[in-house]
Amino acid sequence: MITPIADVATAIDQILDSATADPIENGQKTLEINGDDPFQFVVAWGEEHSRRELEPELLNPKSRECFCDWAKWAGEEALNVSDHTQAGVLRRRSKAHLFSASCGPEPCSENFADMLALAELLTSSHLCTLNLPGSGASGPQHFHTQIMPLSLRDAGKQVPNQIHRLLDNIKAKPNGMTLDSGVVICELDSPVWGVRLEFPKTMSASQIGKKLFSSVHQGIRYGSQLRLSYNVYVRWNVRPRVVDVTIRSSAHECPFLGIDTKAAIENVRWRWGWLECIGGLPARSAAFADSSVYDHHFWQRVYSRMTLTNDIKQSVLNRISELLI
Repeated sequence: MITPIADVATAIDQILDSATADPIENGQKTLEINGDDPFQFVVAWGEEHSRRELEPELLNPKSRECFCDWAKWAGEEALNVSDHTQAGVLRRRSKAHLFSASCGPEPCSENFADMLALAELLTSSHLCTLNLPGSGASGPQHFHTQIMPLSLRDAGKQVPNQIHRLLDNIKAKPNGMTLDSGVVICELDSPVWGVRLEFPKTMSASQIGKKLFSSVHQGIRYGSQLRLSYNVYVRWNVRPRVVDVTIRSSAHECPFLGIDTKAAIENVRWRWGWLECIGGLPARSAAFADSSVYDHHFWQRVYSRMTLTNDIKQSVLNRISELLI
């Protein structure tokens, strides 16, 4: 049975508005690292990430978990948003997920249409984002997106959380290009390079989702033979019809491969997703707490490993522009 999307949005708003714990901190220790450049990094540690630390090749039951098991580990049934997409709230983490109705790593255009249509209806302070295989997905075998709270309830008031503050790391460069379709495209000035797409009012949220799928997922991910991957950020109630996309090499999903410092070796399987791309660093061990060694300069060097060449950046801009005209 299909649940009206407005009812799904209401259920998710209730969960996000009730958040009382910061998604990054959540009982962990955190350390803010600031430097000369405009980007702030927040390192967090203390929570175990047992599922991510397992060897997937060993087919451990924990590493095989995916969104097909939603009811079992969330404690309630998922809602059918459409024939292609389901939604589920994770009450213990005060967040929600959208995921494909069938198991598999790649989305269809309807999944993106549903994601944007739902984002348009949310009234809470929220961030809709997604990871993929090659860009930090915790369950890469089943396509999914996340809807995170950007505020927490404190003494009866809603106050910005760490993710809300880290989103200030994403800024659009001036002098964007307006295409014949009315879409404005510009580069992002952020820890990980990307593009901002601003769609015209003549496009519905569902149409924007399908355009995003064809231009970014098919045009860039498939067009690069999966060698480029991306993360998506949508805050519809703050910037309607605006989608930020960070883009990087899939080969650098685990940026600590090849770095021989103690902390890097202990965190070598750390797959960087949407949070890391904006400066949120939930480390897999406390070794990074030594800010005298792992300072702002160190994190800048790690991020530089994910920097695309100028030729690739220009090719990405050209291809997205071609597909959005």
